[in-house]
Amino acid sequence: MTFGGQTDEAEARRLVDLALDSGVTRFDTANVYNRGRSEEILGRCLRGRRATVATKVGGRYATEAEGLGRDHILRECDASLKRLGLERIDTYYMHQPDPKTPIEESVGAMDHLLRAGKIGAVGASNFAAWQVVRMMPTITVVQPMYNLLARDVEREFLPMCRETKLRVLAYNPLAGGLLTGKHRPGDAATGTRFDGNEMYRKRYWLDAMFRAVGEYGEVARRAGRTIVQLAFQWLRAQGVGILLGASRLDHLRENLAALDGTLDETTLQACDEVYARLAGPVPKYNR
Repeated sequence: MTFGGQTDEAEARRLVDLALDSGVTRFDTANVYNRGRSEEILGRCLRGRRATVATKVGGRYATEAEGLGRDHILRECDASLKRLGLERIDTYYMHQPDPKTPIEESVGAMDHLLRAGKIGAVGASNFAAWQVVRMMPTITVVQPMYNLLARDVEREFLPMCRETKLRVLAYNPLAGGLLTGKHRPGDAATGTRFDGNEMYRKRYWLDAMFRAVGEYGEVARRAGRTIVQLAFQWLRAQGVGILLGASRLDHLRENLAALDGTLDETTLQACDEVYARLAGPVPKYNR
């Protein structure tokens, strides 16, 4: 949840209420989301309610990186606990790699927090497979980017997770909103993740991506689905959990409803064929 920006506290409370009423009890945020404001709002919305909370450390503000040094992790954990109004964070994620800090130092800080009872579990987001392996057995869950337009994790990251029994929660299931099928290359994208967000534009706002979205839309039509349903149900067929993000009630309702249903083998194969054209004839480095 990235509350505190375009989603004010009143709307955030309505979103949390709908999620809880729909059986959602796990909530995910980060200390960098709106510079801590998201944690504060989520904490107030969940006060006195039965839910688990995950947050992150070591992300990036608009102009500077945080890092995963020991002292910084310990300090930021205390700050997140205070903002969330909690005595323990259920899952604490390392948000992204910190090339200036040895992995062993970061994992050691997480082990310290586990022993202190300040966190219940450790996760990693945006790390490569070889980095995750070095974090074991401390970490138990990972958050990779994974969707119909971004399947690079299938080469070795997901096989590694299956082999080591790591839980996987996919973020960006709708590719920042591109997989809603509502955007066009010339759009201003006002009020969306693509509005002035260079990272998301470089990631998804590409002609090849738009062509693939059009093809997925046709696959969805043949399957009697919306493209949003196709995106979510395809991810569920991969055996991973899904991080749902929504800034409006109607979006959350649509996303929750889109989870229901399964895709047949013909549709799954058609999705593979679209992605093969998007990925191009790039050879694998391994055999």
